[in-house]
Amino acid sequence: MKIRIRENSIRLRLTQGEVVSFNQNGFFEQTCTFGPEAGNRLIYRLEKSKNLKEPNAQIEDGKITVFLPENDATHWAGGDEVGIDYTKYQDRPEELRILVEKDFQCLKPRLEEDESDNFPNPQSLS
Repeated sequence: MKIRIRENSIRLRLTQGEVVSFNQNGFFEQTCTFGPEAGNRLIYRLEKSKNLKEPNAQIEDGKITVFLPENDATHWAGGDEVGIDYTKYQDRPEELRILVEKDFQCLKPRLEEDESDNFPNPQSLS
């Protein structure tokens, strides 16, 4: 799972296997370790929630969690929908854009990227 944070937006991109795991388990989580010291890591997690009507995100103790309403998440994971795009606190200074997307293969392959589990790019199929 890739994470991109830019100003007040967070985007998660998941490969085919990650989407399957997320759909089956109700969450998918990865860790980026910055060093051997305790607490020197960033955990990022995508999680289904039965109690939400709209996507949400939070950060606590070095862990970023993006929550998706269970029905929306299941529909996205099992269908052709590319992503879920939601803006929290719209038109306020605290506005946060949340994007969760399927990770597609690049049109121009990059040698340093393993895209074997990425979704086929729709533009390359036409």
